[in-house]
Amino acid sequence: MENETPKFTKKEFSQLKYFIYFALFILIFQTFQYLTTKRTTRKYQDLFSKVTEIVILTNSVAHENSNIHRSLLNITFSSDKLDVQRFRKMLEVAEDKTEESLGLIEKKIASYDIYRYEKTKLFVELKFAEQKYKTCYRKYLDLLKTFTEEQSLQYRRNKIRPLLESFQRDQHAFMIKIFTDQQILTEEIAINAGDTGITLLITGNFILVLVIIFLIYILFSERKKLV
Repeated sequence: MENETPKFTKKEFSQLKYFIYFALFILIFQTFQYLTTKRTTRKYQDLFSKVTEIVILTNSVAHENSNIHRSLLNITFSSDKLDVQRFRKMLEVAEDKTEESLGLIEKKIASYDIYRYEKTKLFVELKFAEQKYKTCYRKYLDLLKTFTEEQSLQYRRNKIRPLLESFQRDQHAFMIKIFTDQQILTEEIAINAGDTGITLLITGNFILVLVIIFLIYILFSERKKLV
């Protein structure tokens, strides 16, 4: 007696087709969940990357600001011409780096879509404060040779120091706004991701229940036909 290869009947093929549809549905639903998670992760990465860039540049401005202040004091109290030239060079380098960092921040604010009006306004105030501070200490350097020690002290205390403190306050306010906006945007991403997840969960489970009911109906229908 020859062994015959088992073959699927048309009814079995029909039943198998529904199970394939069920598997495809599960696969599609899982794919949507994966894409949603990936999109949310990309949003987080993009946000933190942009914020980190601005924070680094703002910290660079603060660092160069400290170098400028030290250079001013060294120029003021140094009696050696070579030292004065070296400190003036250090001051110019710090100025160039400050301008470069501020320029990069401005470009990023213009090109990124995560910045609100208030943050832009604070940056404008920061840049204006830097210009006032720079103008003041540059004038001080020009007049330094004609100043007495008391006049030099009074100029630094009454004019340079208030502008320096104003510049530092603007840096602090700008940084605070960066982190505040980051927190707000992070919460928005989380809320949107949660809403999308709930929508997928409800829709997917609803369709899943319908598919299961349909499969049960098909299986019972086929069984009744065989009885």
